[in-house]
Amino acid sequence: MIGLKTWTPDKEEIDWKEFREREKRTNLPILVDTADIANVLEVPAYALTFLITVKSSIITSITIPKQNGKGVRKLFYPNTNAKEPEVAEGAELLKHIHKKLLYTLFQNFPISDAAYGFVDGKDVISCAKEHINKTIVVAYDIKDFFPNTTYHKVRKLFHSYAPWTQKVAWTITELVTYYGHTPQGFSTSPMLSNLVMYEVDTALDRWAKEKGWCYTRYADDLIFSKNGNPMTLLKEVEAELHPLVTTQVKSKGYSIKDKKTKVMPKPGPQTVLGIRVNHKLNLPRYKFDLLKAKVHNAAVKKRVPQEVITDYVTGNRNAVISHLRALSGEVVWAERLNPEKLKKVKQMVVELMATKDSYRYEGPVEKKTDSAKKGA
Repeated sequence: MIGLKTWTPDKEEIDWKEFREREKRTNLPILVDTADIANVLEVPAYALTFLITVKSSIITSITIPKQNGKGVRKLFYPNTNAKEPEVAEGAELLKHIHKKLLYTLFQNFPISDAAYGFVDGKDVISCAKEHINKTIVVAYDIKDFFPNTTYHKVRKLFHSYAPWTQKVAWTITELVTYYGHTPQGFSTSPMLSNLVMYEVDTALDRWAKEKGWCYTRYADDLIFSKNGNPMTLLKEVEAELHPLVTTQVKSKGYSIKDKKTKVMPKPGPQTVLGIRVNHKLNLPRYKFDLLKAKVHNAAVKKRVPQEVITDYVTGNRNAVISHLRALSGEVVWAERLNPEKLKKVKQMVVELMATKDSYRYEGPVEKKTDSAKKGA
């Protein structure tokens, strides 16, 4: 009689009954060793071991400014444009494997309905819409979200949920983490953050529904809103919501960035994810003014940021056009919030993009002097 438990070559005991039950429950394949992973991903088994070994040499990074203009963030990604053919080929293979993991395996893990970041059919705007015209809006920010979505959290998630051995959980975790965490820039990191946060989202969403609140999470932004008596709601925030969020987030090894917690009752401004939600979706005034100035500089004054010019003169002949396209993208996004307000700005961008191939800049964006600012 064949037993229900066997041992892998790595001395790991497998409970086949439990694995088969997980397979049915999760719709994930049973994976025992590297060959099984390779079969699912349709790559040679040796390629997985090779990529784990050389991963640090085929990953590159770029530093970009944060959207709020305060500080920078570092993005990591497979260096598919490397000059060395072997590096570029390895990076291309890792990029391919990330996509296969994302759409072949990770899509089968549970994600809360409250999660809006990096979910098909959802985005920043659909998330913000959930909080329009509420008496109070409360926003929390998780500190160092991606760096704290660690190797250990991901590996534990795989082994506890999927019908996979420790060896398989280790191998896949090695492929999707870098320096001990899920880095921003990897195509798999956003999805993995949603999977790790599933239990927290479920608990917060359950509480919100029971208490009449609306809860959504977009990456590291946790947002709650509710209608009612302002004083009663403020007391509820202090007595129940703050302790609950802190406890739930802490249970997964994260922490709240207290300085960025915002309690926004009416009639004061209510802004979430960079979008004003007081009565309808709108762009905050300062963001509209900044976008309008950027478009005016490019379209009327023929001036672009100094870093774009530097990039262009040092060899990147697509730098200026890339800047114009990015600017056009910003306007298209903002137009979704308030088409009427963006009408004139949109027209400038349309005319600018129509002549982008013959565009010639006059110089860098002029910065106001201190005396000019005072006189403004």
